[in-house]
Amino acid sequence: MRTLVGSACVVALVSGSALASPPVRKHIDPEAQWVVHLDLDALNDSEIGSWLMEQAAEDSDDFEDVRQVLPGFWPGPDGGLTGVTLYGQSLDMEEEQGWSSFAAIIYGDDRITDWGEQLEHAAEQDGAGDAVRHRTVNGHESWSIPMDDDARAYMALVEHGRRAAWVVTFAPGQLKHALGIVDDGSGGSELLEGGWDDGVIGFAGTLSLNSIDDDGGLTRILGDSVALAARVGEVDGEVTLEAAIDTGDEEKSQALMGIANGLVSAGVLASGQDEDLDRLMEVIGDVEMDVDGSLFVLSLTRDADEVIEFLESVDDGELLDGDFDDDDDWDDD
Repeated sequence: MRTLVGSACVVALVSGSALASPPVRKHIDPEAQWVVHLDLDALNDSEIGSWLMEQAAEDSDDFEDVRQVLPGFWPGPDGGLTGVTLYGQSLDMEEEQGWSSFAAIIYGDDRITDWGEQLEHAAEQDGAGDAVRHRTVNGHESWSIPMDDDARAYMALVEHGRRAAWVVTFAPGQLKHALGIVDDGSGGSELLEGGWDDGVIGFAGTLSLNSIDDDGGLTRILGDSVALAARVGEVDGEVTLEAAIDTGDEEKSQALMGIANGLVSAGVLASGQDEDLDRLMEVIGDVEMDVDGSLFVLSLTRDADEVIEFLESVDDGELLDGDFDDDDDWDDD
Protein backbone atom coordinates (compact mmCIF):
# COMPACT_ATOMS: atom_id res chain seq x y z
CA MET A 1 0.00 0.00 0.00
CA ARG A 2 1.36 3.45 -0.91
CA THR A 3 1.40 5.59 2.18
CA LEU A 4 1.86 9.15 3.32
CA VAL A 5 4.84 10.06 5.44
CA GLY A 6 5.34 13.14 7.58
CA SER A 7 7.69 15.07 9.84
CA ALA A 8 7.54 18.21 11.97
CA CYS A 9 7.91 20.33 8.84
CA VAL A 10 5.99 18.56 6.07
CA VAL A 11 3.73 15.71 5.07
CA ALA A 12 4.75 14.15 1.77
CA LEU A 13 3.27 11.39 -0.31
CA VAL A 14 5.74 8.64 -1.16
CA SER A 15 6.03 8.53 -4.91
CA GLY A 16 8.77 8.27 -7.49
CA SER A 17 6.87 10.30 -10.06
CA ALA A 18 7.37 13.93 -10.94
CA LEU A 19 4.89 16.66 -10.16
CA ALA A 20 1.92 16.53 -12.49
CA SER A 21 1.26 19.30 -15.00
CA PRO A 22 0.71 22.20 -14.52
CA PRO A 23 3.97 22.93 -12.63
CA VAL A 24 2.16 24.42 -9.67
CA ARG A 25 4.96 23.98 -7.15
CA LYS A 26 6.96 26.95 -8.46
CA HIS A 27 3.85 29.15 -8.42
CA ILE A 28 3.08 28.72 -4.71
CA ASP A 29 4.30 31.05 -1.99
CA PRO A 30 7.06 29.24 -0.03
CA GLU A 31 5.45 30.63 3.14
CA ALA A 32 2.11 28.94 2.39
CA GLN A 33 0.83 26.80 5.26
CA TRP A 34 -1.83 25.03 3.21
CA VAL A 35 -2.15 24.02 -0.44
CA VAL A 36 -4.94 22.49 -2.52
CA HIS A 37 -4.51 21.50 -6.14
CA LEU A 38 -7.08 19.96 -8.49
CA ASP A 39 -5.94 18.55 -11.83
CA LEU A 40 -8.99 19.13 -14.00
CA ASP A 41 -7.57 17.20 -16.96
CA ALA A 42 -7.20 14.13 -14.73
CA LEU A 43 -10.68 14.76 -13.34
CA ASN A 44 -12.16 14.89 -16.81
CA ASP A 45 -10.38 11.67 -17.84
CA SER A 46 -11.73 9.71 -14.86
CA GLU A 47 -15.09 7.96 -14.49
CA ILE A 48 -15.84 9.67 -11.19
CA GLY A 49 -14.81 13.05 -12.59
CA SER A 50 -16.91 12.73 -15.72
CA TRP A 51 -19.91 11.86 -13.57
CA LEU A 52 -19.31 14.85 -11.28
CA MET A 53 -19.03 17.20 -14.25
CA GLU A 54 -22.27 15.87 -15.72
CA GLN A 55 -24.03 16.37 -12.39
CA ALA A 56 -22.71 19.92 -12.10
CA ALA A 57 -23.94 20.73 -15.59
CA GLU A 58 -27.38 19.20 -15.01
CA ASP A 59 -28.12 20.20 -11.43
CA SER A 60 -26.56 23.62 -10.89
CA ASP A 61 -28.32 26.62 -12.38
CA ASP A 62 -25.77 28.88 -10.70
CA PHE A 63 -22.94 27.00 -12.38
CA GLU A 64 -24.59 27.43 -15.75
CA ASP A 65 -24.93 31.16 -15.05
CA VAL A 66 -21.20 31.31 -14.36
CA ARG A 67 -20.44 29.49 -17.59
CA GLN A 68 -22.52 32.00 -19.53
CA VAL A 69 -20.57 34.91 -18.04
CA LEU A 70 -17.18 33.16 -18.19
CA PRO A 71 -16.89 31.05 -21.38
CA GLY A 72 -14.47 28.20 -21.00
CA PHE A 73 -15.38 27.63 -17.34
CA TRP A 74 -15.24 23.87 -17.77
CA PRO A 75 -12.53 21.20 -17.98
CA GLY A 76 -12.03 18.95 -20.96
CA PRO A 77 -12.80 19.38 -24.67
CA ASP A 78 -15.85 21.58 -23.99
CA GLY A 79 -13.96 24.11 -21.89
CA GLY A 80 -10.64 25.70 -21.30
CA LEU A 81 -9.78 24.82 -17.69
CA THR A 82 -6.90 22.46 -16.85
CA GLY A 83 -6.26 22.96 -13.13
CA VAL A 84 -6.90 25.00 -9.99
CA THR A 85 -4.48 25.74 -7.14
CA LEU A 86 -5.37 27.39 -3.82
CA TYR A 87 -2.98 28.36 -1.03
CA GLY A 88 -2.70 30.55 2.05
CA GLN A 89 -1.10 30.93 5.47
CA SER A 90 -4.13 30.25 7.67
CA LEU A 91 -7.17 27.98 7.43
CA ASP A 92 -9.20 30.51 9.42
CA MET A 93 -10.63 32.78 6.71
CA GLU A 94 -12.31 34.96 9.33
CA GLU A 95 -8.92 36.25 10.45
CA GLU A 96 -6.93 38.82 8.47
CA GLN A 97 -4.07 36.43 7.74
CA GLY A 98 -6.56 33.98 6.27
CA TRP A 99 -8.06 36.14 3.54
CA SER A 100 -5.08 38.48 3.06
CA SER A 101 -2.70 35.56 2.29
CA PHE A 102 -5.17 33.58 0.16
CA ALA A 103 -4.46 33.11 -3.54
CA ALA A 104 -6.09 31.03 -6.26
CA ILE A 105 -4.48 30.20 -9.59
CA ILE A 106 -6.86 29.00 -12.29
CA TYR A 107 -5.03 27.32 -15.17
CA GLY A 108 -6.34 26.94 -18.70
CA ASP A 109 -5.86 27.80 -22.35
CA ASP A 110 -6.71 30.82 -24.51
CA ARG A 111 -10.44 30.14 -24.10
CA ILE A 112 -10.34 31.68 -20.60
CA THR A 113 -8.39 34.83 -21.47
CA ASP A 114 -11.43 37.08 -22.02
CA TRP A 115 -12.97 36.57 -18.57
CA GLY A 116 -12.11 40.11 -17.48
CA GLU A 117 -13.89 41.67 -20.45
CA GLN A 118 -16.83 39.32 -19.93
CA LEU A 119 -17.16 40.40 -16.29
CA GLU A 120 -17.03 44.06 -17.30
CA HIS A 121 -19.70 43.47 -19.94
CA ALA A 122 -21.95 41.62 -17.49
CA ALA A 123 -21.57 44.44 -14.95
CA GLU A 124 -22.47 47.03 -17.58
CA GLN A 125 -25.56 45.05 -18.55
CA ASP A 126 -26.62 45.12 -14.89
CA GLY A 127 -25.96 48.86 -14.62
CA ALA A 128 -22.96 48.33 -12.36
CA GLY A 129 -20.15 48.90 -14.84
CA ASP A 130 -18.40 51.44 -12.60
CA ALA A 131 -18.08 48.82 -9.85
CA VAL A 132 -15.64 46.70 -11.90
CA ARG A 133 -12.25 48.38 -12.11
CA HIS A 134 -9.67 47.58 -14.77
CA ARG A 135 -5.96 48.37 -14.57
CA THR A 136 -2.47 46.91 -15.02
CA VAL A 137 -0.63 45.19 -12.16
CA ASN A 138 2.94 43.90 -12.60
CA GLY A 139 2.46 44.27 -16.35
CA HIS A 140 -0.69 42.11 -16.42
CA GLU A 141 -4.27 43.11 -17.15
CA SER A 142 -6.14 43.05 -13.84
CA TRP A 143 -9.62 43.62 -12.53
CA SER A 144 -11.16 44.50 -9.17
CA ILE A 145 -14.62 42.99 -8.66
CA PRO A 146 -17.13 43.89 -5.92
CA MET A 147 -18.35 41.19 -3.56
CA ASP A 148 -20.72 41.11 -0.59
CA ASP A 149 -20.18 43.31 2.48
CA ASP A 150 -18.08 45.87 0.55
CA ALA A 151 -15.33 43.29 -0.02
CA ARG A 152 -13.59 42.97 -3.36
CA ALA A 153 -11.87 40.23 -5.33
CA TYR A 154 -8.75 40.97 -7.38
CA MET A 155 -7.82 39.00 -10.49
CA ALA A 156 -5.06 39.23 -13.07
CA LEU A 157 -4.40 37.40 -16.34
CA VAL A 158 -1.07 35.70 -17.05
CA GLU A 159 -0.50 34.43 -20.62
CA HIS A 160 2.20 32.17 -22.09
CA GLY A 161 1.37 31.35 -25.70
CA ARG A 162 -1.89 29.41 -25.71
CA ARG A 163 -1.58 28.70 -22.00
CA ALA A 164 -3.19 31.09 -19.54
CA ALA A 165 -3.78 31.48 -15.84
CA TRP A 166 -5.87 33.75 -13.65
CA VAL A 167 -4.44 34.76 -10.28
CA VAL A 168 -7.23 35.66 -7.82
CA THR A 169 -6.89 37.16 -4.34
CA PHE A 170 -8.93 39.15 -1.82
CA ALA A 171 -6.28 41.80 -1.15
CA PRO A 172 -4.50 43.97 -3.74
CA GLY A 173 -1.11 43.61 -2.09
CA GLN A 174 -1.42 39.82 -2.19
CA LEU A 175 -2.28 39.98 -5.91
CA LYS A 176 1.01 41.74 -6.63
CA HIS A 177 2.89 39.29 -4.45
CA ALA A 178 1.29 36.21 -6.02
CA LEU A 179 1.82 37.54 -9.54
CA GLY A 180 5.49 38.09 -8.81
CA ILE A 181 5.88 34.45 -7.75
CA VAL A 182 4.11 33.18 -10.87
CA ASP A 183 6.15 35.44 -13.17
CA ASP A 184 9.50 34.52 -11.62
CA GLY A 185 8.71 30.88 -10.94
CA SER A 186 10.26 31.58 -7.54
CA GLY A 187 7.78 29.63 -5.45
CA GLY A 188 8.30 26.26 -3.86
CA SER A 189 6.10 24.34 -1.45
CA GLU A 190 7.32 21.17 0.22
CA LEU A 191 3.68 20.35 0.82
CA LEU A 192 3.48 19.21 -2.81
CA GLU A 193 6.65 17.10 -2.75
CA GLY A 194 5.73 13.61 -3.94
CA GLY A 195 2.03 14.42 -3.87
CA TRP A 196 1.50 13.38 -7.46
CA ASP A 197 1.35 10.01 -9.11
CA ASP A 198 -0.43 8.51 -12.10
CA GLY A 199 -4.15 9.10 -11.89
CA VAL A 200 -4.07 11.62 -9.02
CA ILE A 201 -6.91 14.10 -9.38
CA GLY A 202 -6.55 16.25 -6.29
CA PHE A 203 -4.17 16.89 -3.43
CA ALA A 204 -4.50 18.85 -0.18
CA GLY A 205 -1.87 19.47 2.46
CA THR A 206 -1.61 21.77 5.45
CA LEU A 207 0.71 22.70 8.30
CA SER A 208 -1.95 25.04 9.72
CA LEU A 209 -4.15 22.72 11.78
CA ASN A 210 -3.88 24.85 14.93
CA SER A 211 -6.70 27.05 13.64
CA ILE A 212 -9.22 24.25 14.32
CA ASP A 213 -11.46 25.11 17.29
CA ASP A 214 -10.65 22.91 20.28
CA ASP A 215 -13.74 21.30 21.78
CA GLY A 216 -11.85 18.31 23.18
CA GLY A 217 -11.49 14.76 21.86
CA LEU A 218 -10.86 14.44 18.13
CA THR A 219 -10.51 18.16 17.45
CA ARG A 220 -7.90 18.45 20.19
CA ILE A 221 -5.84 15.75 18.51
CA LEU A 222 -6.27 17.40 15.11
CA GLY A 223 -5.60 20.88 16.44
CA ASP A 224 -2.32 19.81 18.02
CA SER A 225 -1.26 17.85 14.96
CA VAL A 226 1.80 18.84 13.00
CA ALA A 227 0.51 18.34 9.46
CA LEU A 228 -2.09 16.70 7.27
CA ALA A 229 -2.14 15.61 3.64
CA ALA A 230 -4.59 13.76 1.42
CA ARG A 231 -4.96 12.84 -2.21
CA VAL A 232 -7.62 11.23 -4.36
CA GLY A 233 -7.25 9.64 -7.76
CA GLU A 234 -8.52 7.06 -10.18
CA VAL A 235 -6.54 4.42 -12.09
CA ASP A 236 -8.12 1.76 -14.33
CA GLY A 237 -11.60 2.40 -12.93
CA GLU A 238 -10.57 2.27 -9.27
CA VAL A 239 -10.89 5.33 -7.03
CA THR A 240 -8.21 5.64 -4.36
CA LEU A 241 -8.24 7.92 -1.32
CA GLU A 242 -5.09 8.27 0.78
CA ALA A 243 -4.66 10.51 3.80
CA ALA A 244 -2.23 10.98 6.66
CA ILE A 245 -2.06 13.06 9.81
CA ASP A 246 1.23 13.67 11.58
CA THR A 247 0.11 14.21 15.16
CA GLY A 248 3.65 14.77 16.38
CA ASP A 249 3.23 11.99 18.95
CA GLU A 250 2.80 8.23 18.53
CA GLU A 251 0.31 7.96 21.41
CA LYS A 252 -1.90 10.58 19.79
CA SER A 253 -1.72 8.74 16.49
CA GLN A 254 -2.76 5.52 18.21
CA ALA A 255 -5.63 7.39 19.89
CA LEU A 256 -6.72 8.80 16.54
CA MET A 257 -6.71 5.35 14.95
CA GLY A 258 -8.73 4.06 17.90
CA ILE A 259 -11.35 6.77 17.33
CA ALA A 260 -11.46 6.02 13.59
CA ASN A 261 -11.75 2.27 14.15
CA GLY A 262 -14.51 2.88 16.69
CA LEU A 263 -16.48 4.98 14.23
CA VAL A 264 -16.16 2.34 11.50
CA SER A 265 -17.17 -0.46 13.91
CA ALA A 266 -20.17 1.54 15.14
CA GLY A 267 -21.18 2.19 11.55
CA VAL A 268 -21.00 -1.51 10.69
CA LEU A 269 -23.12 -2.44 13.72
CA ALA A 270 -25.77 0.17 12.96
CA SER A 271 -25.82 -0.29 9.19
CA GLY A 272 -28.35 -3.13 9.32
CA GLN A 273 -30.95 -0.73 10.70
CA ASP A 274 -30.38 2.13 8.27
CA GLU A 275 -30.40 1.76 4.50
CA ASP A 276 -28.38 4.91 3.82
CA LEU A 277 -25.77 3.99 6.41
CA ASP A 278 -25.61 0.48 4.97
CA ARG A 279 -24.74 1.90 1.53
CA LEU A 280 -22.10 4.14 3.09
CA MET A 281 -20.47 1.26 4.96
CA GLU A 282 -20.36 -0.79 1.77
CA VAL A 283 -18.16 1.95 0.34
CA ILE A 284 -15.90 2.71 3.33
CA GLY A 285 -16.04 -0.55 5.25
CA ASP A 286 -12.73 -1.80 3.80
CA VAL A 287 -10.72 1.27 4.76
CA GLU A 288 -7.15 0.45 5.80
CA MET A 289 -5.57 2.26 8.76
CA ASP A 290 -2.12 2.14 10.27
CA VAL A 291 0.20 4.05 12.61
CA ASP A 292 3.86 4.63 11.77
CA GLY A 293 5.46 6.56 14.61
CA SER A 294 3.61 9.85 14.91
CA LEU A 295 1.87 9.30 11.57
CA PHE A 296 -1.70 8.02 11.24
CA VAL A 297 -2.33 6.70 7.71
CA LEU A 298 -5.63 5.91 5.99
CA SER A 299 -6.16 4.32 2.58
CA LEU A 300 -9.28 3.27 0.70
CA THR A 301 -9.70 1.86 -2.82
CA ARG A 302 -13.08 1.19 -4.39
CA ASP A 303 -14.46 0.52 -7.85
CA ALA A 304 -15.49 3.81 -9.46
CA ASP A 305 -18.90 2.45 -10.46
CA GLU A 306 -19.62 1.55 -6.82
CA VAL A 307 -18.68 5.06 -5.69
CA ILE A 308 -20.86 6.64 -8.37
CA GLU A 309 -23.78 4.37 -7.45
CA PHE A 310 -23.44 5.46 -3.83
CA LEU A 311 -23.23 9.15 -4.73
CA GLU A 312 -26.32 8.84 -6.89
CA SER A 313 -28.19 7.51 -3.86
CA VAL A 314 -27.23 10.44 -1.66
CA ASP A 315 -29.39 13.55 -1.51
CA ASP A 316 -27.77 16.78 -2.69
CA GLY A 317 -26.12 18.81 0.07
CA GLU A 318 -25.53 22.52 0.42
CA LEU A 319 -22.19 24.15 -0.29
CA LEU A 320 -20.60 26.13 2.53
CA ASP A 321 -20.48 29.85 1.90
CA GLY A 322 -17.63 31.98 3.18
CA ASP A 323 -17.69 35.67 4.08
CA PHE A 324 -14.63 37.81 3.48
CA ASP A 325 -14.19 41.30 4.96
CA ASP A 326 -11.85 43.35 2.76
CA ASP A 327 -11.80 47.13 3.01
CA ASP A 328 -8.73 47.49 0.77
CA ASP A 329 -8.96 48.75 -2.79
CA TRP A 330 -6.41 49.06 -5.55
CA ASP A 331 -3.43 50.71 -3.86
CA ASP A 332 0.33 50.38 -3.49
CA ASP A 333 0.34 48.94 0.05
